[in-house]
Amino acid sequence: MNEMQGRQMDDFFRFFREITSTTELEPLYRKIVEHAKEILGLDFSTLMLLNEDKSELIVRDTVGFPESYVGTFSLTEGQGLSTHVITAKRPETVSDFNTETRFSVPPIVFEKHIRSAICVPMMLEGEPFGVLIGHVLQRREFSADELLVYQNMGNLAAIAIRNATNMLMLRRARDEWKMTFDAVPDKIAIIDDQYRIVRMNRTMAEDLGISEEDAVGEVCYKVVHKTEKAPSFCPHTIMLGDGMERTSEIFEESSGKYFLVSVTPYFNEKGKPGGSIHIARDITTQKAAQLEAENERAFLQTIIDGIADPVMVINSSYQVQLMNRAAREKSSRGSPGTGAQFCYQISHQSCAPCSGQEHPCPLRAAAEQQQPITVTHKHKGRDGEEFVVEILASPIFDEIGCVSGIIEISRDITEKIRLEELKDRLGTKVAQQQKEESILTLAAGIAHDFNNILMSVLGNAELLKLRLGKSEKELALAENIVQSSERMAALTSQLLAYARGGMYRQQVMPVEKAIREALSMVHKGNALKAVIDLDLPGDLWPVDADPGQLNQALMNLFTNAFEAMEQTGGRLTVQAFNETIDAAWECSTFRHEHPAGEYIHLVITDSGPGIARDLHLRIFDPFFSTKFIGRGLGLAAAAGIIQSHKGCISVQSDQGKGTAFHIHLPRSVGDVSQTAAGLSGEKDSASAILVVDDEPQITTLLNEMLSHFGYRVVAAASGSEALDLFRKEKEAITLAILDIQMPGMSGRDLFKELKALKPGLKVIISSGYDEKVALAGMDAVSPDGFIKKPFRVELLQKKIREILET
Repeated sequence: MNEMQGRQMDDFFRFFREITSTTELEPLYRKIVEHAKEILGLDFSTLMLLNEDKSELIVRDTVGFPESYVGTFSLTEGQGLSTHVITAKRPETVSDFNTETRFSVPPIVFEKHIRSAICVPMMLEGEPFGVLIGHVLQRREFSADELLVYQNMGNLAAIAIRNATNMLMLRRARDEWKMTFDAVPDKIAIIDDQYRIVRMNRTMAEDLGISEEDAVGEVCYKVVHKTEKAPSFCPHTIMLGDGMERTSEIFEESSGKYFLVSVTPYFNEKGKPGGSIHIARDITTQKAAQLEAENERAFLQTIIDGIADPVMVINSSYQVQLMNRAAREKSSRGSPGTGAQFCYQISHQSCAPCSGQEHPCPLRAAAEQQQPITVTHKHKGRDGEEFVVEILASPIFDEIGCVSGIIEISRDITEKIRLEELKDRLGTKVAQQQKEESILTLAAGIAHDFNNILMSVLGNAELLKLRLGKSEKELALAENIVQSSERMAALTSQLLAYARGGMYRQQVMPVEKAIREALSMVHKGNALKAVIDLDLPGDLWPVDADPGQLNQALMNLFTNAFEAMEQTGGRLTVQAFNETIDAAWECSTFRHEHPAGEYIHLVITDSGPGIARDLHLRIFDPFFSTKFIGRGLGLAAAAGIIQSHKGCISVQSDQGKGTAFHIHLPRSVGDVSQTAAGLSGEKDSASAILVVDDEPQITTLLNEMLSHFGYRVVAAASGSEALDLFRKEKEAITLAILDIQMPGMSGRDLFKELKALKPGLKVIISSGYDEKVALAGMDAVSPDGFIKKPFRVELLQKKIREILET
């Protein structure tokens, strides 16, 4: 080793001692560049380090270049010798920058008149960390020994910089930890397994009145509790036993404070608890606030429990935070437990919030509208039964004005809704009844007046027949008038049946017989295309009915069915069965209420084209028909007759699916009895008959009829005139025929007067109304007979003979 090499070695070891003893980065950078300049005889000595993403080399210190370059001057790949060395990962030199072509030369090199340079990478674990670069003003060829020395200096510098950086980070971490440790408001101590304090933060030391340094090594319970042994509740003692982390609430009697104490174990090399990190938080203020909140909540609970309606407080997450007693009793889940319960679970037994028009969410609605809202919901109780509630939801606003929840007050309005629906039903029923009564009154009036006119037509036609002798042509014409009159009379009878005035004389009768008789009368002609299926059990209950009226209703229904099938044929099914209805019910067609009880249920089904749903109620209106050949009164009359018998008729049908009529008739409590009445008598006597009618044509007609049979007739056009005539011929008059509806003194009043004058007088009431309507208001004394206008001569003759011979 020559003298120069020995001197370089001495310089290198001095460099080594200097940089390894320096732990601060800035002084370290300075020593590196200064020693490098001195050892290699450089005009410029610079230390450059890669940035974090290794995209740039940045000057960290320099001797020769401006100080302003430190931390600001940088080079990227392809710029200058330093980036070339980083890329190549080996030392490089430049003999003359004027001829350099491997990389672009930074302008500063030429500005400073630099000719040559030497640069080595600072390597760490095989990767470049930065560079040491030296520049000289004179052209220079650096030797291999110089490159070796400079490279070793670079490697040592890299290690020293890394160590200094780690030391800096360690100091910063320690300082930050100490600052954090002392800044924590909780009292913290690290305690070993012998109860000695290893470390204590400033908060705890100041609270105990001891310095942090003096606390180290002291026994914790002597310093903290001023006792000679650990207290029984000591969490550190418990932790040493089971090695478990734990948190407990402790009241310190000496200070009167509450602490939340947590102990977290740390373990020694044997896996045993070596001590704990002991943290005590003063929660005295929180405990007081908690107690106050609990008292306020209890007070609030007492207040809302006094409210009769259910009350719930619900937060923005649909969680129920408070319920009053009424809500707990009414809800499906009672009071909220320890787990979160949601309003939709409690009120609806649902797993999702309410939505849709039927159940709009009160929380969302109140939040959107920012004001109280009212909605109607169906809730479920504990037994699963639904009930209707009206909910008033008032929003709760937080400190920034956002809706954080609602106060929900609900009221059970199930009964209110039921009463309103009942009121609406009753209102509809009353309106329907008023409409029906108006139509019925009109129908009955028309039928009555029509029958009076028909009486004249039919009676005069029959008198004409009696006087024509044997002239067949004229007799045929008169008979045609009679038959047409009878058809017109049948039409008015249907109209009166619709007006529910057609129930004459009820008797206990079997339904099966009425069905078979009605079918036998209408199953003719085109009706024979239809097949009939009867399902009539032998144990059917009897009904109270007028045979003729019930027969008329059934005939109308069967005729309607046959006409529906007359084009293509089909099947008519008639079923009857006994039915017991346990509760009062409403006839859907006319909204009439019927009592619970025993009923005969008839079902008349045809396979015809059916009836559209929107026509189901209209088919029972008079003169309404879906058929071109419809008579117009058949179903209306049938409905009137069935209602007069306290029954119900309804329809079940749809287009293309046939039609079924359902009829309910009350069961009779009597026994079926069949009577046959025969009439016999002699020829008409010459007794005087009083005829009273305000229609002159009818008076004249009856006079002619009765005179033809040999009776003497006393005719009167009013009640007062009839009384005068009767007083004069009281002994001769044995029978009176009275019109029931006359101006002035009615037939009813005249009847009473005549009976008072002569109790044994026989009286026949004649009216265009049916018997039920005509005889209404006759009190206890009834007439001896009734004959409905228009009537045939033979019927009048038969009725008179029957009464006079009784």
